[in-house]
Amino acid sequence: MLALKGEAVLGAQLVVRHRAVRLTALLSLAILVLALAQGGPGSPHTLFGVGGCLSAVAGSRLLAPGAALAAARRAAGPWWLAPAGRLAGLLLLLAPVLAVGAAALIPSSGGEAAFVPLALAALLQAGALGALTLALAPAVGASASGMLGLTWALLGGLRPSEMLQLLAGWPYAQRVAVTAWNLLPLSWRAARWLRDGTPLDLVLLGSWVVAGTALGAWATALEGGGDRRSGRWP
Repeated sequence: MLALKGEAVLGAQLVVRHRAVRLTALLSLAILVLALAQGGPGSPHTLFGVGGCLSAVAGSRLLAPGAALAAARRAAGPWWLAPAGRLAGLLLLLAPVLAVGAAALIPSSGGEAAFVPLALAALLQAGALGALTLALAPAVGASASGMLGLTWALLGGLRPSEMLQLLAGWPYAQRVAVTAWNLLPLSWRAARWLRDGTPLDLVLLGSWVVAGTALGAWATALEGGGDRRSGRWP
């Protein structure tokens, strides 16, 4: 538990000390302010977009090539310790932000019955997208994984049927995009679960948290295993 706590603290520090994350936080705050300035109940996609943007950019820093990845490879402990602990640190930072955002977007008449599902859906979707960018970072780099995650966060409110219509003139891109939109942990799934309570959406989002953690651990150990075989591992 002490090692897990240490990884969570390190994950939080990797997030709050990076300029890209702070810039994304300012932009996300501006989005929330603009949504509230319109008056009336806000769209859940606003909160999902904010949480997705923050988790995508922040998640890409947790196992970024360099000091963060090297520290994960040198740490003693089970295979899941570094990615799971650092993702937990990210979610601990996101939870109060998303809770405040959910409370602000829901009118006072909505009460706890509307606030709790919205906050939980936003946190789960943010955790799934953060786990995905965390897993991609060791392979493609922090900037590339953060950019991919940011794109998915901003366009994730579009349903697969809307992507099908949007790319009607490009059949090959259409197939790839629609397949990805059906598999990735995007905000349209969180919104559908919030609206209809579809169990499949909840299972898929939760599965991405587990899969992203496992893929992140595998990507972390991949080059480390090569170093051990070559005799360069301490």
